[in-house]
Amino acid sequence: MKLMSKILIFIFSLSIFHTVVSMSDTEFASEATSDISEFKNTLQSTIEEYSSSSQNFNNIMSCFFESMTSGMRDEDDWYHEDGWDGESVPKLTDEISECFYKSFDQSSTFELPNLLELDFFQIYSFVGERIKGNTNLIAQNLNLELGDKLLVVGDLHGFHGALLEILTDWFSSGYINKRLKLKRNMQVVFLGDYVDRGPDSLKVLIILMTLKIINPENVFILRGNHEELGSMLQYGFSIELFERFSIDAFGSFIAWNNCCHLLSSVLFARYRTGDDWCTLQLNHGGVQNGYNPLGFIRSNFIYENIFVDEDVLNGFHWNDIYPELGEDFISEVRGPGTVIHDSKYVIRNYLKQLNISGIVKGHQHVAPKIYDLYNFLDYPDVWKKIIDPWQFDQLLEDNKQYFRMNTNGFCNIGSVENPILITIATSPYRYMNYRTNYLEIEPSPESESGWDWSCICCS
Repeated sequence: MKLMSKILIFIFSLSIFHTVVSMSDTEFASEATSDISEFKNTLQSTIEEYSSSSQNFNNIMSCFFESMTSGMRDEDDWYHEDGWDGESVPKLTDEISECFYKSFDQSSTFELPNLLELDFFQIYSFVGERIKGNTNLIAQNLNLELGDKLLVVGDLHGFHGALLEILTDWFSSGYINKRLKLKRNMQVVFLGDYVDRGPDSLKVLIILMTLKIINPENVFILRGNHEELGSMLQYGFSIELFERFSIDAFGSFIAWNNCCHLLSSVLFARYRTGDDWCTLQLNHGGVQNGYNPLGFIRSNFIYENIFVDEDVLNGFHWNDIYPELGEDFISEVRGPGTVIHDSKYVIRNYLKQLNISGIVKGHQHVAPKIYDLYNFLDYPDVWKKIIDPWQFDQLLEDNKQYFRMNTNGFCNIGSVENPILITIATSPYRYMNYRTNYLEIEPSPESESGWDWSCICCS
């Protein structure tokens, strides 16, 4: 099976992108002035080829899976606290891999009419039995050097047009060439929520997987709450696949769920400052209750497997952060479990105790709009109102004109010294109207936080 995956990767690299060679900075700069339409055509032809059939989609997913897992099978790369006696993650990776490839055979053993007659919980149970899940979360360290640049993309939710805008902007800036090879000092982080709600989740996944295959050391695809089975069944991705591939979609859907179990839930980007690290935390939601990453982020290991309390939803995927709550946190039952809304004061203590400079996250679609209401329009208690559905509906009604304005999907609800950056690349909600955007973040020992950042709008 591994041999077949390597063959697929080889065929993929020949058929679309020919030979990806090492390019100098000068060559990247000259390519940035070439015809942008040729770059867009490369993206479009990739999307068309790998969305044309379930077999083609499965082929690129197999290449992606091998690219993602190739560096996860070495036990020496995994951090374990003293006394840890959990399952070997490389062994677990092999088990997920076996389940991943078996999933492509699932479609032929199940009849589509019967599947459509099942209710949500029956489908959830049926699919869940065919997934080898990592019940814990994965943390990952990313080492940077001065001069490196992080390109961070927030929620996409099936809007591939926004992703194409972002990539075109990178091409124009000389960050990526027409073969989709990133410049050496560029590190790209996607913060989760790639599917559901929008019309083209499949196209978004094809582009993301292509980027990872071509740039295995420079692209990091993190897991959000819409990379969980329940969300994908409920909010549109499963339906999109079935409408596209009919019964053949079933195996593809199971395979993608297996992929999601090996996506990292949190990334610690860091660079050396003397004998210590200057660290920035990147993830989709908030912080994970009960998890202390201090030993891991001070280590030389790449991965850590994090224990998760099954009664509380994964904080890195689901939790929110609010500047003003009137108390340290508020818990809320949402979907399959409990979500914690932390105040920024709780997060500030978390950052200081762990010597982390700040957090970069997505997930909170309304936050950039509310930030402006609170800071520039002097709207009192607005952060408290958005947690209560009735008050939030009234808030939208009272501020229709503002919510219809085209604004940036970015805000810093922390401070200059300890930033809490929220970025939404594009939003599926009609009342958001965010310009397509991404973040550029660079190590900066001279700045108060140790990092410089800016929001780049593409539209």
